[in-house]
Amino acid sequence: MINRAFDKTQLPGILFLLALCILSSCSQKGGGDNVVDPVEDEVPGTPILYDPGESVYSGENFSLEWTSADYAESYIIEVSGNSAFTDYKNIYTTIDTSRVLSKEVTTTKQFFIRVKAVNGSTKSASWSNIVDVVVINRKPALYGPENTLLSANRYDLTWSDADYSSYILEESENDTFLNSTQHQVNGLSYSFTRVVREEMKLYFRVKGINDEEDAEWSDTLKLTLYNLLQEFECDLVPIPAGTFIFGHPDDPRSMEVTLSDFYMTSTEITAGLYKLITNNTLVSRTKKYLPVVDVDWFQAVKFCNKLSVIEGLETCYDENTWECDLSKNGYRLPTEAEWEYACRAGTSTWYYSGDTEQDLDRVAYYIKNSHVRVQSVGGKIPNNFGLFDMLGNANEWVNDWFSDNYGEGGKDPTGPKTGVNKVFRGGNVESYYHGCHSYARYRAAPDFHNKLYYLSFRIVRR
Repeated sequence: MINRAFDKTQLPGILFLLALCILSSCSQKGGGDNVVDPVEDEVPGTPILYDPGESVYSGENFSLEWTSADYAESYIIEVSGNSAFTDYKNIYTTIDTSRVLSKEVTTTKQFFIRVKAVNGSTKSASWSNIVDVVVINRKPALYGPENTLLSANRYDLTWSDADYSSYILEESENDTFLNSTQHQVNGLSYSFTRVVREEMKLYFRVKGINDEEDAEWSDTLKLTLYNLLQEFECDLVPIPAGTFIFGHPDDPRSMEVTLSDFYMTSTEITAGLYKLITNNTLVSRTKKYLPVVDVDWFQAVKFCNKLSVIEGLETCYDENTWECDLSKNGYRLPTEAEWEYACRAGTSTWYYSGDTEQDLDRVAYYIKNSHVRVQSVGGKIPNNFGLFDMLGNANEWVNDWFSDNYGEGGKDPTGPKTGVNKVFRGGNVESYYHGCHSYARYRAAPDFHNKLYYLSFRIVRR
């Protein structure tokens, strides 16, 4: 019979063996503060991301695939609008080595993609290579100029690539596109020029040409065009044909004249318009709606020719001889007879508003009310034809050579054939009341300009 009695002298050895067993068991189970998991301590490998292809359509699925990375438990996918991944990002996670994505875009856009493996490690893993995909919206996005559109200037329309070889651009004067004009364009842009006499609204839309499907129109682009003169407060006013006594009725030199109808700017040419047409730095600091001043006769007629060219009209002046062909349809200075006829607008009083200085004060800027500086055009009451500032603010060049007599009467007189001085009419901000009447005449050499004389002009055309 075996003696089972416990020997107390063996207790230390037993406890030692028991401690060894516990440590061994903990090590196998991964427990203990000093125990390290060999997988989680490894940095995940770097996957290789495959190119998904050049392009897809908006909303269409596309597949991403990459190589498996060592020690990876899952993967993070980043999608960004730039290759530096600094703008907005979409982040996706997956435990697989592939993922199906789709992107909705309002206009064609390029996206950049990268992927990174992750596990429980605190050590940083590396991103994969970067691939890109272009997501195409088959509905083109149409773009146009944002600034004010002026008559006779060239403007460009562009649109996003909707993956068509050619496009139809439709143009109309109404948003329903009734009676529209269509242009077939093999590209992504179209240039246009329109000459308008008054404000006009134009509507555009574009779509791809595809025999297999009915392509979708872009959103409608609305543009508004302005006439140059209208934009700068120099609207053209119709002056009716008529017969009048040229010169004061009591002046023995006065004569009967008959004029054809014509158009005249309602105000003197403004500094803003003059600067735009001539790019003349001499008026760069002048406010937009003040009459341009310190302009000689040659500068005034050059302006007329330039504006005529811009609007697709015939030029009236030969810049070698400076002769004016009144049969042309372009802009020119008024003849002296046209100026006086338009100024008086059917009246025979000292001023077109009456005979007193109080009448003048209502229609003109002169020394009494101007503070001796030119004022914005159109600030006083117009005459019966709708013309402003004919008697004040700034003097105005006309086309004629000066003569003591008015020249010949009759139909559409043009004044003397030659001369030394050109005529200018009206008063200015330094004129007294007796120098601002409808019959006042002045003269100066055509190359004369002096700020003290406030020489300006307005223009006419048939």
